[in-house]
Amino acid sequence: MRTLFSIVSLVGAVLLVSGCATTGESYTSGKSGPMDCKDFRIQSARGDLKPAREKDCWSGNVGSVEHVGTRYGRYFETSTGYMNTMLDVAGHGTLINHRELQALLTGLNRVKMEGAGWEELPPLEANGRRYRLMKFSLAASHHDCIGFSAFGDSVQHGYRSSLFGYSCKLPKQGSMQVQDLQKDLDALRVRL
Repeated sequence: MRTLFSIVSLVGAVLLVSGCATTGESYTSGKSGPMDCKDFRIQSARGDLKPAREKDCWSGNVGSVEHVGTRYGRYFETSTGYMNTMLDVAGHGTLINHRELQALLTGLNRVKMEGAGWEELPPLEANGRRYRLMKFSLAASHHDCIGFSAFGDSVQHGYRSSLFGYSCKLPKQGSMQVQDLQKDLDALRVRL
């Protein structure tokens, strides 16, 4: 009897999932690709930034039966360095799981390929967020960097959003210091 119940439950679950997956409905939370930086969700109040280029702001979607969310990315550049910032926003019925900072950053192709010399730093407070920090370098390009991450709005067993990225100094501009990152994060403006 127990085996029959297990088989019926399994068949029911397969039919339910296949029904959801084949409805033809799109499980997306917005458009993907380059976006106009003017009213973008990630801004900076720094006055020394170079003007945004066409592909400096972008969004991408995660859309499946299990997960709905949007990632927003923004690239900022100054004469001495740059910052890459990602904002993940969970969609309806989706939570963002906690991930360690190095795991988040090595999910980005350039950091995955070049990241070396990882060193955890003390946390940093900026704009009402508590950031976890890691110092590392992009070996091939000789950029000295500090990565950061903060999770927002804890609910049940996850988060509604995560903000992470890294700031780097260009070669011959010295070492990336926590004070440099503090300046970047203090100026960061994020709209959820």
